[in-house]
Amino acid sequence: MKKVIGLGLAMALFASCSDDDSSSASINPDNLLKKWYYVSVNANGETEPWDDHEACGKDYIEFTSGGVLTDVDVYDCDGDTPITGVFNAAYTVNGNKITATAGGETQTVTIKKLTSSELKIAYRDDDDGDGDEETVTETYSSNP
Repeated sequence: MKKVIGLGLAMALFASCSDDDSSSASINPDNLLKKWYYVSVNANGETEPWDDHEACGKDYIEFTSGGVLTDVDVYDCDGDTPITGVFNAAYTVNGNKITATAGGETQTVTIKKLTSSELKIAYRDDDDGDGDEETVTETYSSNP
């Protein structure tokens, strides 16, 4: 499976046109306010572990109370300090939906599960390049 997320959730938020769940179940948005480390991606019935973590640091997303989503991609461990790519987006939460906006693009994903230690989101994307969108589910942990 290709690296679905690119720069993580930020890209996932802009990867598709719609999510797959019209549920309006509400979640506690305060539970989002922390760093979330990538665990796995499920698409087309296959779950693959997030294999892009480096020895010097893990990729993560962070939601802040100021409505900013920060996506950090650690990609170089050849020095004292890892090199990272950082992408920011503004976000809002409405019910079980996260809507993020960056660079004039807006995307909404569905929160499938949110506890103090686990976050699962789902969105639609043509993950396998066949022209049909599939449901992609990403799992995150608050434990590094």
